[in-house]
Amino acid sequence: MIKWVSLLSHLIIGLLTIHTAMAQDTQQLQQSVKKAAETTLNENATTKFSSKTLTLAEAVKIALTSSPSILLQRLGADSAQAVVKMEKGAFDPTPYSTITTGRKSAPVTSYERAIYEDLPRLSRGEVDWVAGISKQTRMGISGDFSVQVYRKDPINYDKDYITTSNHSTVDFKLNIPLLQGRGTTSAAAAENSAQLQYEASTLDLRHAVAVTVYQAVAAYWDYKAAVEFVKLQQDSENRVKEWLDAAETALKSTGKMDEFEKQHEAEISGLIAYEADKKLATIAAREQLQQAQDNLALALGVPFDQFAKIGLPSDNFPKDIANLNLNDPELITRWTTLALEKRLDLHAAKLRQQAAQVMLAKARRDVLPKLDLQLGIGYSGLAEGADFDRFPSALKDQIYGPNTSAGLTFMYPIGNNTARGILDQAQVNYQQTLIQTNELARNIKSQINLNIAALQRRVTEADMAERAVKFYQPSLDSLKKQSSSSMNKPSSSNIAVVMGLTDLEEKLTSAISKRLSMQAELVKAITATRLNTGSLMSLQQNENQISMKELLTLP
Repeated sequence: MIKWVSLLSHLIIGLLTIHTAMAQDTQQLQQSVKKAAETTLNENATTKFSSKTLTLAEAVKIALTSSPSILLQRLGADSAQAVVKMEKGAFDPTPYSTITTGRKSAPVTSYERAIYEDLPRLSRGEVDWVAGISKQTRMGISGDFSVQVYRKDPINYDKDYITTSNHSTVDFKLNIPLLQGRGTTSAAAAENSAQLQYEASTLDLRHAVAVTVYQAVAAYWDYKAAVEFVKLQQDSENRVKEWLDAAETALKSTGKMDEFEKQHEAEISGLIAYEADKKLATIAAREQLQQAQDNLALALGVPFDQFAKIGLPSDNFPKDIANLNLNDPELITRWTTLALEKRLDLHAAKLRQQAAQVMLAKARRDVLPKLDLQLGIGYSGLAEGADFDRFPSALKDQIYGPNTSAGLTFMYPIGNNTARGILDQAQVNYQQTLIQTNELARNIKSQINLNIAALQRRVTEADMAERAVKFYQPSLDSLKKQSSSSMNKPSSSNIAVVMGLTDLEEKLTSAISKRLSMQAELVKAITATRLNTGSLMSLQQNENQISMKELLTLP
């Protein structure tokens, strides 16, 4: 008995040691996961701008590495992958082992007292050791292989008369579901559904990358237009001030400034107000530039302390971008087909629909009664004697068998409300995913129509704005040339010359401003078309590989 107490104490110490080591490993794992999460969420904190300029390619690269939307979506994909691992765990082989020791006393029947020399009770020490391995298969069949050795050691009766016995049993058992839980439809449904959900989340990640790239590109071109608009307003303000100063200098030289001001009080007040409007327009343009810079910083995902350090956009609007062929009658069909084939978010929605369908099939199977067939085969052994080596010898001494068994287990709750409720819920979930997929496909078709209409409108607007600039610029240059000599000859006609210059200046500034806006809107519409047709990022494309050509050309 002392040997067994010693063995048990060593086993307990070993288990405590293993538990302590596992606890330390778990703590280290939690710390490493926390550190990894903090590192991932703070990756954008390393983004710094050292150059005074920023290209479109650099902006896209920063967005791909720093955007919180991408980081969050990547964590979502990691979480879905963890769920797959968890569901796979249901099919992991599971070794187990149990050892117990104790003392048992039991009363002796009147018949047995003659055998045990009139003892009123029997006491014996017991040691029971069980070890085995169990495995659940994806077909629903589960197996269990176990080995058991049980020792009975007499305490209060003659050990020479009643010896210590070591009994062994080796069993292999199968549980085969015949209705509920049968086949991969039921047993592997959770794993298959989780795998589909994970694949959908990876596609969501890629779609989030495409959306982020589009947002970065759109913000970049808005930033470019805002920078050019500030220059435009500042140059316009300087020209108007130059003209007004020249006219005022010429009038002062006549010595009739007071008389002239009274004669043309309304016109002069209008010009002063126009000059003030120009200054206000420059201030408003600078505010718009600040907003555009902040919007770009937000789209790129850079830290707040880097917002003001973003360099000026060095890329120019593409040339001849308005020369797009949008008259192809098959264009809408071709782009719609392309979008339905390539859109990653649509593929993700279809995968989630498949995942819901898998769980629906499981729910339909599991509404059936539970009817399991159990089969078993094994053998028993016996080794007598109190020596320690007699304990394992029971597995090979006096072996008898085979022991066989077969049985059926039937279970079916009255009403079966749990299984039926799960089925109803699975049907609702599947219908929801079906509606969501169809609705997304419908929205995609609508987006293609809107893209074509927007492109056609932007091309027309860009063309008209370019024509307006080409018309007003020569007119203003001609009037400036004609008025240069008259400016030096003070007269009442100076006021008319300045009024004419400011009128053409306002029209030219407005035309150039519209051209800038239309250029930005047109290139943004091209990138949006790429996004909406799913051609900005393909299924096989790496999430960090974006072709700059695809950002500026139609599919």
